[in-house]
Amino acid sequence: MDTEKVVETTNVEKTKKEKVKVVFGWIGYVATLILLAYLIFYFVFNLVSPNLTARYMGFKGYVILTDSMEPKLVPNDFVFITAYDFDDLKEGDIVAFVDPNDNVVVHYMAEWTVNERGDKCFRTRPADPEASMDYWRITKDKFVGIYSGRIPKLGGVLRVVGSPIGLIAIVVIGVSIYLIVHIVKKDNKEKKQKEEALPQDASGEVIEAEAKVIEEKPEAKEEQKEPKE
Repeated sequence: MDTEKVVETTNVEKTKKEKVKVVFGWIGYVATLILLAYLIFYFVFNLVSPNLTARYMGFKGYVILTDSMEPKLVPNDFVFITAYDFDDLKEGDIVAFVDPNDNVVVHYMAEWTVNERGDKCFRTRPADPEASMDYWRITKDKFVGIYSGRIPKLGGVLRVVGSPIGLIAIVVIGVSIYLIVHIVKKDNKEKKQKEEALPQDASGEVIEAEAKVIEEKPEAKEEQKEPKE
């Protein structure tokens, strides 16, 4: 009876674990699909309209290339630009926008003004307080987003990764990781097969065979009697 209870309890626990594993598996699967769909849409949108990705997709990262925003932002900093309401901007905000040369620039918002057509716009300036304001006037359609954070020097790493040498390094590392994972999985599979091949009791525990040591006893040798003279 005790053995049957142990077996029943073990089966119930296994069933519960399997159900939990299935539920978490489906959650992970759905989350992966959603993330993958978002990344694909983000990638496509970034190809079609790279300068407006932050506005319509919520955020985008940029690499600082010049020293015009030092000491706040320095070259090779990776900055996060997020979507923001154009009308809520105020003086001193760090903003990203598209300049007349179709480059994305990150500068301080300096003041509100209007252009020659009477459209609401703002002017910008670099970090140096003694420097003059930029000549361009940024309208709503040229506004990209507002600065929300940075990772120092990450931009330099990304630029290296994007180079031919960086791409080769990524491929080599990826192949190495794949081979290591494959070898580990193979070893675990062989180990599991060996364990399953061993005899088990009703609860699933492996029964270790008892080694019997047979002591060999020396055979008695008959003493040879020497003949008497």
